[in-house]
Amino acid sequence: MHRFSLFVDYSNLFGILKSLDVRVTDYERFFWHIFEQAAIVWQQKLLGEQLPTLQLQRVYWYAVGSMDSWDFESERTRGHLFRLFDRDAESRRLYVAEARLRDPKSDLPELTAEAFVTYRNERRTWYDDKRAALESMRKFFRTIRQSTQFIDIRDTGVWKVNIHAKSVEEKGVDTSLAVDMVALSDTYDVAVVISGDADMIPSIEYVKTRGKTVGVTELLKGARPDARRGHGFATRLRQAADFTVPVFESELTRTSFARKGID
Repeated sequence: MHRFSLFVDYSNLFGILKSLDVRVTDYERFFWHIFEQAAIVWQQKLLGEQLPTLQLQRVYWYAVGSMDSWDFESERTRGHLFRLFDRDAESRRLYVAEARLRDPKSDLPELTAEAFVTYRNERRTWYDDKRAALESMRKFFRTIRQSTQFIDIRDTGVWKVNIHAKSVEEKGVDTSLAVDMVALSDTYDVAVVISGDADMIPSIEYVKTRGKTVGVTELLKGARPDARRGHGFATRLRQAADFTVPVFESELTRTSFARKGID
């Protein structure tokens, strides 16, 4: 028997699905489909040999589970925000200009104070929206956990917040995935990586030295044979892996577990 395990970078997968305008409605069946496609490609490498029994052991799904905490009511946060606001001369000028349009009779100190309030409120709203999005993700993860036994969701990542730029940077997901690929290597014979991130390459190369076979999944836009590569897949991954599993947009959207269009 050959044991397969899937290692999934969810944010990378979601980004690729979004670029393909595909929504997965049943992730258990989606991952089972990936396993079946991987088994077909892997077995093609064994032509002429007796084909072994294949088993999907586990799906390890890595996702963001937390984000930086900001208390907009504290004086410390208020002071930090004002320093960020004051440091960016161009941004401050635009906020003050907007305040002047609303109140042309006020002097510069009053306009600056009003501009800062707008700046702070915009970032509070943005942050609250991000927290709501994270909570929505957590509810989604809970639903997945309750509906299946073979998907192991590991919400080890964190969103690092750049409050001034109103942006987040994901940290920890790819590292956790890479570490677990090595740590769990005794539990599988074939690892299938669902990620387009080249950061996976060192772990892929290491587990191969331990006699493991590694495949990478590439989601492709359109239909075979004219499918086009989706966004977010590093070409070097294909070179590092033992085999590549092509998954076609046109075939996914003909299944009952995925459809065209992201809500």
